[in-house]
Amino acid sequence: MTRCNRGFAVAVVLLTLVSLAMPAGSLSLTLQRQHRLLNALTAEYVHMIKAAWQLQSHRLQRVPSATEFSSYLRHSEVPWSVELSAGNGGIYAIIQPVTTLQRRYLADHVEGQWFEDSWRIALSANP
Repeated sequence: MTRCNRGFAVAVVLLTLVSLAMPAGSLSLTLQRQHRLLNALTAEYVHMIKAAWQLQSHRLQRVPSATEFSSYLRHSEVPWSVELSAGNGGIYAIIQPVTTLQRRYLADHVEGQWFEDSWRIALSANP
């Protein structure tokens, strides 16, 4: 094999390896973006719950019950729901299931607490 042919063969092998490695790298980047997007959407969902709670509290001029709040969400312009639980003198919105990555993100960006496999958000008691 001549020097030129050997260089060409090495270049082809390197090009093949790079083209095989690039999709794996782009998949990794895609998964990272997917996790970031999921975390951001979860945080936005928490903000929507809190905003809806504040709006309903202001409208009623008192703290709504869990059934009133659920009914308010179901009958809104875009119906949606959230799991609510009462405990320790307050009402909590439950986001579940929460992955370990989401838990880390929520701990850094959203008020709330880890509870079993879910994220628990205390809804404000003042209207």
